[in-house]
Amino acid sequence: PICSLGAWSVGPTDVSSRPDNATLPITADTTDSAGNIASQASITVDKTTTVPTVAITNSPDISQANLTSYIVSGTCSENGTNISLDVGGITKSPNCSSGTWSTSQIDTTGLSDGTISITADHSTATQASTNINKDTASSTVTISSAQNITTSNELNYTASGTCSENGINVDVFIDSLNYLVTCSSGTWTTGQVDVSSLTDGTSLLVTADHDSATQASSTINKDTTTPTVSSLGVAATLSESIDITWSLNDPGGFTIDDYTINYKVKGTPTWLTFADGVSVLKSATVTGLIASTTYEFRVRVDYDTGSSSEWSNTTEGETQPENPIFGPYTAMNVGGSTTTTVVAYEDSTTITLNGGALITLNKGQTHTFTSAQFDYIDADKPIFTAGRRGSGANTTKGNIVWQPTAWAGKSFSFNATRETNQYLDVYAVEGTSIEIKQGSTLLASTTLIAGATTTLSWTTQGSYQVTSTGSILAFHISGTTTRIVDPKPLLPDSTEIIGFPSNYMKMTTGTDGTNYNGVHSNSSTESGSQNKSDVIRINPQGGTTSLYQSESLLILADQKIYGSSYADSNGNCAAPFLPTSFMKTKYAIPVNGDYIAFASKSPGTITVKNSSDATVTTLTLTRSGSAANAPYKARLANPTAGHRFISTVPVGAWYQSNTDVGAADQDETIMYGTN
Repeated sequence: PICSLGAWSVGPTDVSSRPDNATLPITADTTDSAGNIASQASITVDKTTTVPTVAITNSPDISQANLTSYIVSGTCSENGTNISLDVGGITKSPNCSSGTWSTSQIDTTGLSDGTISITADHSTATQASTNINKDTASSTVTISSAQNITTSNELNYTASGTCSENGINVDVFIDSLNYLVTCSSGTWTTGQVDVSSLTDGTSLLVTADHDSATQASSTINKDTTTPTVSSLGVAATLSESIDITWSLNDPGGFTIDDYTINYKVKGTPTWLTFADGVSVLKSATVTGLIASTTYEFRVRVDYDTGSSSEWSNTTEGETQPENPIFGPYTAMNVGGSTTTTVVAYEDSTTITLNGGALITLNKGQTHTFTSAQFDYIDADKPIFTAGRRGSGANTTKGNIVWQPTAWAGKSFSFNATRETNQYLDVYAVEGTSIEIKQGSTLLASTTLIAGATTTLSWTTQGSYQVTSTGSILAFHISGTTTRIVDPKPLLPDSTEIIGFPSNYMKMTTGTDGTNYNGVHSNSSTESGSQNKSDVIRINPQGGTTSLYQSESLLILADQKIYGSSYADSNGNCAAPFLPTSFMKTKYAIPVNGDYIAFASKSPGTITVKNSSDATVTTLTLTRSGSAANAPYKARLANPTAGHRFISTVPVGAWYQSNTDVGAADQDETIMYGTN
């Protein structure tokens, strides 16, 4: 620029090429006509071209608890400058430091109860605003649910109610046991807690205290001296029937006569009694139902000729749509095994493939055949089917269990933590729209007509939720088109699952704020809370923890959960934990194995028989812990193809094959059984 009349100016200049700088230098030099050089002038300026931001991240409602000590906080971009904050007319100027701001304690006594607006202005940032509620009337608390304590719920008892001060604790006493829980969204719950230490009796007091609220109280009874039914769950659903299972809590000294089963269409008022005759089995198939209909069930035990227990928990299940693939022994090759082995439980078992004759087998006999993805196998008697997808090294093949079509459902959660590429093979039983989410993030979606198939894919690790408007069967694999890692069927979520952590297990939920309690067979315990985006890791217990030699693990939750065992010492496979309602008393192995492992909620024995029906050995379900709800386990090394396993109590089963003929060597796999 030219010096004119003692001044100079550069005029408008484009400096966009210069990066932002808090001390951007500006210098000026000049020389007069005689060649004299002036002293250089310099100054630094701050160049900031990013748009300032401000947010309000913490603004609780105002109650008696924080009336005179109210604090608001948030984030900001212009460190060293003040925030112009307005809380219902009360102005404050907190300083932005390290990208955050926070007020000191504000006395809000002068503000009227009701909706209060909060705004935050910061430099040229877009104003942040939010509304809160001020309610300084007396706090309230109620007890909505505090059932009598019986043998069916003393290990997982739950009390719950309403509360008015969100974020403030509710102090709960169940007789002498104390629990401090948080008021959230106007409700509180203890989650599942163990109250077995309380002495049986009448008029046990349950109380709830909350801020300035009047104490809520309720009286209950504890009676654990008579038989009760617990853990009622749905084991399988077909078009016109639903299998249910339950546990009997029997302190002994009683004669069990029968079980009464009630059912009704969900939402209707009248319970119906299912006429199944007299039976002391802890399972039943409720027949005569309507397809695509949700039913509720409850069960009680009848004992000592005229006495009956309280009703069990209520469970629900939806019948499958009308479809020929829903037979009691039908399974589908959703995972895509190309060479498969089937084993029969009984003599003269006629087996079909895709509706056409395949073979007739006697008990313990096996048959290996070539298969294609989404083939379905059926029989007139129980069978078990699994095979191999891929070939070569461990990471290029997987042992694939065919899925009983009764495992079809509309909602699943699962996880993957070892590979970034994920694939979900899907068979649509009926027309459906499917979404796969990770928390609130949509990962993949599709719409299918009835009978259509697809593979959905995405590239993240973590926890996932699948929702479908129609019934589907689904199988998950990590890896690539030539790399098969952690193949596993998706099983319906459950509030109670059992299995082996092996080297470790990882758990997922479909509902935020899920509380869980786990117990290993050595009585070591696990507990916590998780959200949909979480993947909870639980390590094994025991001396040798690989190859399903760890302690077994039983997990109970107040919302439905899913878990899988990962990272065994050989192979690259995963196997799901089993909903306890899916446990069976009979299993058969299709190929020679490295091991077969069993987990159960009850003590018992497992008779191992060969194809000649001769007893090979007898396994005993044991535990090393003394906790009342600690699970049991048994394991057999090197089982032989065709061996059948007959248990005196329901069990879950997992095996690892040691051959690539009709199976994948060194890959552990969940099993499905029969009763």
